[in-house]
Amino acid sequence: MMRSNMIPTRSRRYLGLLIGSTLATGFPAGQGFAEGTDGVAPATVQSAAAPDAPAPAKDSDRIEQIVVTAGKRAEALNEVPESISVLSGSDLQDKHIVDYQDITRQIPGLSSSAGSTVSGGIVGPNTSNLVIRGVSSTSGSATVALYLDDVSITQSNLYVGAEQPKFFDFDRVEVLRGPQGTLFGASSMGGTIRMITNEPKFDEIEGTASTDLSGTDHAGINYKEDGTINIPLIDDKLALRISAEYGSDSGYINHDNPNGTLDQAGTNSERWGAFRVALKYRSEDGLDVILSVLSNMTIRRHADLLSSAGNL
Repeated sequence: MMRSNMIPTRSRRYLGLLIGSTLATGFPAGQGFAEGTDGVAPATVQSAAAPDAPAPAKDSDRIEQIVVTAGKRAEALNEVPESISVLSGSDLQDKHIVDYQDITRQIPGLSSSAGSTVSGGIVGPNTSNLVIRGVSSTSGSATVALYLDDVSITQSNLYVGAEQPKFFDFDRVEVLRGPQGTLFGASSMGGTIRMITNEPKFDEIEGTASTDLSGTDHAGINYKEDGTINIPLIDDKLALRISAEYGSDSGYINHDNPNGTLDQAGTNSERWGAFRVALKYRSEDGLDVILSVLSNMTIRRHADLLSSAGNL
């Protein structure tokens, strides 16, 4: 008798140049009347209007200035003397970028191969081997360094792939083509990927929420919900930011018994949850200190390839 058990696998990761358009508006000469001693006679009056103030540029006319910290200081992207690509937080949301596979479709020179570790483990999330400019390694140290803010989350490629935090409440993602060993240390031969989260704000109470809903053929409903709230606690001194995400992807792969009967449906389904808390403090000297905690939990399903009797 064949028996195939569902094994939940849990992994926890602690993880404008305003295009100024000056519109000079000229008013045509207007006709008036001048009154003379013999009556009223028409007279031409030349009217010269003062030039109007420049009209404000439309949002579509503005060139967005992207500020990056790839050189360990805030600089405009076009002033950084390095090969760097940036995806802003709005890009991540508008293009529904949720993992490394999505980033590789947007950034030239960046690719990934799933399940390529020397251990021959399962293929799936957190098993991607990231490659920049063709420099890669499937065993030992990684060749692409990963940073969440300024904290390294790089790990070796021997048994697992690249660490992958959930992409929510991100200010931007910076991809620096290597080598980057001088600024970012080991595992930066191919380059470095920096995921920058949004910092707490001192000047406003802010809250956002979003929901993604989709369906998969021969599977079911997929959804993702996330929310963020920013609360200033002390004016220009202390602020708190809390964000969370929860989602589920329905599985589209079924596991059948050797006799053709269905053993388990949706073996590649996945559920996840992520939570982040950040507290920002500014001292009298203008020094900013940010304490941040991020937790990811992913629950995946898969079926045994072998039955208890050892038959495929």
